[in-house]
Amino acid sequence: MAKKYKVGDYIKFGLLSVVVGLIVAVLVFLAFGYKFILVNGWSASQTIPYQSLIITQKCGLDDLSVGDFVTTKNGSGYLTHQLIGIKKKGYFQLGDFYAWTMEGKDYHAYYGYDKVFDGKYESSEDERGETSSFNTTCNIITMQRSQDGKATKDYRNYSENFVGKVVFYNYPIGKTLFILKGPSLQNRFLLLGILTSIVMVFVIGDECKLEPEFKA
Repeated sequence: MAKKYKVGDYIKFGLLSVVVGLIVAVLVFLAFGYKFILVNGWSASQTIPYQSLIITQKCGLDDLSVGDFVTTKNGSGYLTHQLIGIKKKGYFQLGDFYAWTMEGKDYHAYYGYDKVFDGKYESSEDERGETSSFNTTCNIITMQRSQDGKATKDYRNYSENFVGKVVFYNYPIGKTLFILKGPSLQNRFLLLGILTSIVMVFVIGDECKLEPEFKA
């Protein structure tokens, strides 16, 4: 006689499959150089909203293109900015030309100088006017945006700072994770409620039967 499955059994199998699938997917992603990061700032907006979940992939300098969003190390944390300049051989020197496109507008600048041929762009870094203020081992230039819409340049070194190129981002998932990991008492009760619901499914699952009824 075939085994009769209960509603609780199906729910258990479903939850177990989801958990195992997520674990396997994360391990595979990590093995291939992917990272899962929560965006904790506005510097990639408006494209990548604050509190988004992003997935980055480690890649070579030759695989990067102007316009990509990249994540770099910043002390113990991360920065995710748009790439506006790449030097694939050597490092940027004072006066080197580079260009990028932002919101359909073409911009042209010289490394170390606040000059453009087309459009308007301001950078507090360039306004210093001192050669010593620029990273002499810079080979990637990123654009750091702020909540008020302004932008500044960030001079980075691929070998020292690069984490990966952003290959996926999702705001609803990231926002949910931020809520669940938040320090407020309300968020903790929400997380506790979710965990309690999962436990109850396993505990009372045996009481929910999915069996055919036969009448004489």
